[in-house]
Amino acid sequence: MVSIFASEMFGDKGFVKVLGIFSAANYAGLALGSPFVNKCYDLFDHSYNVSFAILAVFMIVAMVVMNFVIRAAHKDKKLILDSLTQIEQKA
Repeated sequence: MVSIFASEMFGDKGFVKVLGIFSAANYAGLALGSPFVNKCYDLFDHSYNVSFAILAVFMIVAMVVMNFVIRAAHKDKKLILDSLTQIEQKA
């Protein structure tokens, strides 16, 4: 799913540059999600309800943010690719 978003937003030219950023954010969420749910289970009366409610809010926020990112990417695709190229050249 991450590669589909990167390809759709930045095309073939920027795909490789952006995929690393998207993958890192995706794996960070995967790595932090399970300990978060387990900690909420321990803290809130051995119930997953609180953690699932918090994660649902995070998902809604992520959907809204992705909607804005997709719209901005379609408008400013060239500007974003140029800025990524400048960042890559500095590193």
